[in-house]
Amino acid sequence: MKRVVKKALSKMVGGAGAAPIENRDRIQEVCDAMSVPRIEPMPLAEFQKVSSPLFPTPTPIPASFEWKAFPNAEAGAFNKSMQGYYQVDKTEDGAVTLFDAYENAWYWSRQRMILAAVQEMFGGSLEGKTMIDIGCSSGYYCFHADRLGAADVLGIDARPEHEEQFRLVHGMVHASERCHYRHVDMEFGLEQLSDTYDLVSAQGVMYHVFDHPRFCRNLYQLTRHGLILEGACSGRTDEYCRPMLENPKDLRESIHGPVLYPSLRWMIEVMRWAGFRDVRYINFPSDLPPSKHHDTLWRAMLIAVK
Repeated sequence: MKRVVKKALSKMVGGAGAAPIENRDRIQEVCDAMSVPRIEPMPLAEFQKVSSPLFPTPTPIPASFEWKAFPNAEAGAFNKSMQGYYQVDKTEDGAVTLFDAYENAWYWSRQRMILAAVQEMFGGSLEGKTMIDIGCSSGYYCFHADRLGAADVLGIDARPEHEEQFRLVHGMVHASERCHYRHVDMEFGLEQLSDTYDLVSAQGVMYHVFDHPRFCRNLYQLTRHGLILEGACSGRTDEYCRPMLENPKDLRESIHGPVLYPSLRWMIEVMRWAGFRDVRYINFPSDLPPSKHHDTLWRAMLIAVK
């Protein structure tokens, strides 16, 4: 009897000969249901010609840099806010180095996805455009935007400690004065910003705030042309989100504690509710080893225009 029931349930779920559920392209399933096209990043060789690493070789943090928020270079660099973007090492003579061209670095994947977004919305160049990077952390994508010719780049983050890391890298890569930082609370402070920007980037932020509609409405108010919205997801194909509590003492987590991981479908729906149109999904580069996050429903990058 158990075998009969098991066989019947198998047919109800997948049908005879159906592929296991984990082998479904669940991203495509959601994109089809929501009428969202998918964008493939440019080939690797073409990407490398346009966007170079910030630190193609391990580069020492200047010993003369004056730390205030952190006691020393080790504390300022060996934390998630820096190690998420760079390989951080310490040499035999005690120097701390930064390197972002190592294997599996975000330079090769997420920066390439961002360039695909810039290609889609602005033809591949930020020349003369303004950009705000919401939740910029230590400013990694701000410095890339500066190199792509942006007329003004503002990085904002809720953590005042990130300003010091931003200032460090700003000097190390010789970024322009058009690239700057401001301490702003993304949960409650975006309404205080009065300017609009050609490109609004909000990566790894949406799940750190609890009021998603308010957050996306604020993004819409700040956007002059296009939005990049990226972040961790709930892993679900429906609209349901996953609540959690984060450690407010961690530099990469919410300063308020409660967070709400959206599903991909929910991200799309809230973006459209806020007024954005032409929502598109940026694929993880297909010529790189699969990502356990961006190749599934645990992380997503979307773009849209106002």
